[in-house]
Amino acid sequence: MVTPAARRSVPESAQRLFADLGLLVFIAIIRLTAGPHAVEALEKNGGRYLASVFAAGAIVTMVPVACGALFARRILKMNPMMMLGGLAGLSRAPQA
Repeated sequence: MVTPAARRSVPESAQRLFADLGLLVFIAIIRLTAGPHAVEALEKNGGRYLASVFAAGAIVTMVPVACGALFARRILKMNPMMMLGGLAGLSRAPQA
């Protein structure tokens, strides 16, 4: 357990770096363990199945960004640069 005194002795930027590295290593391990299953599914179901999974992933990725853009621009009347900055941040948050 980290005591409050020890936490103060480590700079905040170093704490954030280690937190981000831990998250990236976790995501990398998950992706590496999923790889063989993807190859197995491709061999079992063919390329059409892989294409449908890819298309579904593309839709799931683009729909929230498109909805957010429409909501921010039409409902909230946001400045386009502020809106694009927020949407770029939305797509770069792996823990979300």
